[in-house]
Amino acid sequence: MQTLNITGKLSEEDYAFLREDNLPNLQELNLRKADIQIIPKKAFYEWNFEYGFFKTGRIILPESLTSVEDSAFYDSMTKVELT
Repeated sequence: MQTLNITGKLSEEDYAFLREDNLPNLQELNLRKADIQIIPKKAFYEWNFEYGFFKTGRIILPESLTSVEDSAFYDSMTKVELT
């Protein structure tokens, strides 16, 4: 499994980088230890993992998360795991 573990804070540019499919082999985005209180609006908008012909993968949300803004995961084809 191709996993990206993120710690620290994410900027708007970081979310944009992730949405632009710059990591085609990524199957898991682990934000468990990231310093994120709010998932911003459209952060993972239309965000999908490509694996063969199937869409798969997961995002592990951070322990520090307190809220998710409008449409943060709109039309995303991925599993979201709460911690």
